Amino acid sequence: MKHSTSTLLSALLLVAGCMLQSACAEPLLTEPVYDFDWHLGGTTDIRPYQVFDDGQKIYLQFDDPRHVPAIFADTRAALCSCAGIPTRPTF
Repeated sequence: MKHSTSTLLSALLLVAGCMLQSACAEPLLTEPVYDFDWHLGGTTDIRPYQVFDDGQKIYLQFDDPRHVPAIFADTRAALCSCAGIPTRPTF
């Protein structure tokens, strides 16, 4: 079966277009993406100054890490005390 020049040219343009599209693809994210779109409320004495998450964990930052209030999670079963582990995510 013989192919015409226009068929060969069309195939080459299609392959070149696909290669160009893959070269322009966005790189995979290796750094965590933090979501800072949280609303803070409550009394300022115990309210964190910043809340954010990385899609898996929620981070609460307080002005003074020595005076962090008790934090509870409202689960389907009951209120559960959350033991805070002082960590600092790297930005």
